[in-house]
Amino acid sequence: MKFYFRSDGKDGRENDDAVVDDLKKQLREKDLVLTDIRLEALSSAHQLESLKDTVIRMRVSTLSFRHFYIMVNFRCRYFMFYVLIVFFLILERTAQFETGQ
Repeated sequence: MKFYFRSDGKDGRENDDAVVDDLKKQLREKDLVLTDIRLEALSSAHQLESLKDTVIRMRVSTLSFRHFYIMVNFRCRYFMFYVLIVFFLILERTAQFETGQ
């Protein structure tokens, strides 16, 4: 700590105390700003994690829907194939019955 001697005989301790108080005030203000920035960063990180979770859920949902669509499409095709076979068998039997075979 520096001491300044004034012409009136007093040392500069009062001046130093004022400087120290001013520096403490600046430190508190900067600490508050830093705390606000940290809280904002924490909030942003939380929002980012939340968005990541949402994207993951949406991807899983999309894959589930895609799988469901493929299975339904396959079953519909299989069912239509089965219906056509049955239809042709019925036509064949009907033709055999009509011809008397």
